[in-house]
Amino acid sequence: MKEFLKNNNFGKWGWAMIFYAGISYYISAALSTDGLNFYPAQFEAAYGWNAGMITTMAGFAGWLSLIGPVIFAQIITKLGISKSAGIINIITGILVLVFANTNNRIVFIIMIFAINFVVGNVQLNLIPNNIMNVWFPRKKGIALGWATMGMQICTATVIAILTALTIKFESVAVAYSIFGDIIIVYGILSFFWVKDNPESLGLYPDNEPISKEEFEANKREFESHVSRWTIGKLLKDRNT
Repeated sequence: MKEFLKNNNFGKWGWAMIFYAGISYYISAALSTDGLNFYPAQFEAAYGWNAGMITTMAGFAGWLSLIGPVIFAQIITKLGISKSAGIINIITGILVLVFANTNNRIVFIIMIFAINFVVGNVQLNLIPNNIMNVWFPRKKGIALGWATMGMQICTATVIAILTALTIKFESVAVAYSIFGDIIIVYGILSFFWVKDNPESLGLYPDNEPISKEEFEANKREFESHVSRWTIGKLLKDRNT
């Protein structure tokens, strides 16, 4: 038990970051893989659109999203994690509102591609992974284990939640509109919730005390760091 408590001593703000990342994983799963078990049939019933076609388009959207990290990584590098999380989650919520309320099949398909492009990169990978890397350099595996529970919780709950909302309001559009509104609120909270690094709060990475000299050195290194990697170097790297 002592070892468990020691390994999971992330501190108040550390746990806040883990919880934030868990919600991010939940959103990504809800709008991509888990959502596919729900919305194709619902929108076919509502508008007569073929569920198989919707699923196929979502599959193509997943492949297209593979080019997203190059774009979003540049945005996060320039804006920082907090601002990027806030802005992109607000955009995601707006996309979901359009997705939910359009009765135009072409617009609906475009929204499928747009949503997958964003959540498959930002909410699934870039935002939570950056938080894990910066806040928990030594305990990242444990922190990530807690955070990724968001995806499993999503799988266990999101279909039931969306089904209940659809039945209550007799509309899949309303169900997804509520979800879109929640994501927008989550995006607004991100500006205050997400912190780019623990040093900005006077805290230590992994919530482990270090000397004042080490703290100041780490803070200076973080603020002045310039990566040796460029897009060109990454594309030439054999691991890439």
